[in-house]
Amino acid sequence: MASTVAHDSHNLLILGNDVHLMAQAARAVADA
Repeated sequence: MASTVAHDSHNLLILGNDVHLMAQAARAVADA
């Protein structure tokens, strides 16, 4: 059970990083 929770939170962390990177990319395109 605990390992499943850890795995889910890890996926959320990756997802959050992806969203952050996409936001950075969108900002870079807007600046260009």
